[in-house]
Amino acid sequence: MHVLVTGGAGFIGSHSVAALLADGHTVRVLDNLHSGQAENVPPEAELILADITDQVAVEAAIQGCDAALHLAALVSVPQSLKQPIETFGVNTTGTAYLLEAARRMGCRRVVLASTCAVYGDIPGMKAEVAPLHPLVPYSASKLMAEELLRCYARSYALQTICLRYFNVYGPRQRADSPYSGVLARWCAAVRVGQPCRVFGDGEQTRDFVSVHDVARANLRAITSAAIESGAVYNVASGQALSLNTILATLRELVGPQMTREYAPARSGDILHSCGDSTRLQALGWHPEIELATGLAELVEI
Repeated sequence: MHVLVTGGAGFIGSHSVAALLADGHTVRVLDNLHSGQAENVPPEAELILADITDQVAVEAAIQGCDAALHLAALVSVPQSLKQPIETFGVNTTGTAYLLEAARRMGCRRVVLASTCAVYGDIPGMKAEVAPLHPLVPYSASKLMAEELLRCYARSYALQTICLRYFNVYGPRQRADSPYSGVLARWCAAVRVGQPCRVFGDGEQTRDFVSVHDVARANLRAITSAAIESGAVYNVASGQALSLNTILATLRELVGPQMTREYAPARSGDILHSCGDSTRLQALGWHPEIELATGLAELVEI
């Protein structure tokens, strides 16, 4: 297959590009390098420097592609509260441009990277049929993007799949921004002898899933004939761990030099998150990387 990966120079995107190439596919990357890096893109992939909101560039990039993996997005909750218009422009309007380009250029399948944040703060383990309650512009923009995919599946018979990622972590996740993922920030702090900062009391729980497992889920969504068009699939480990528990695991890995500090909770942060990935596991995907193994990989980088 010939696959377009938007955001393919970024954290999840570059791992997904590598997985697609290893599976024998031809890959084209569209990225504006806002958060991604050109050196993340394997030399076997074609890199187009353009923005997902550039409708002409998107249509040119998808020409000749069989499928598209759509990862280009603004993904930070705090940033979306500060820049809601920009967030909707990239995450929702950008998705509309990609879908319309796919329809016009004959691309058969579009896979969207969505988020567990669309569930909001509902209690318990989240399955795909759980109520949706987006709390901030980021999650609302992603839910609108999901609705666009369902609309194109119904109206134009385009094959569309939504993957709701839970808390993805792993190599190449940037740690140099206040919007960075917590595990990337903590491991970076440990390497330079700084304390790990926790927003809130640390008893909030998260479902962390390795980027290696996420890349395999993306590959399956692109290539599987059994996956259901118009459907949603959670990508999750199914294990909820408190931030304090994860810090204890990190301390076991690096020793007593690891310290922590607490700061006030951030607006828009969800207290508890855990995902049920039974639907995706029925298609043969399973999370393989244990958190302690994934943390050890991060600490050594």
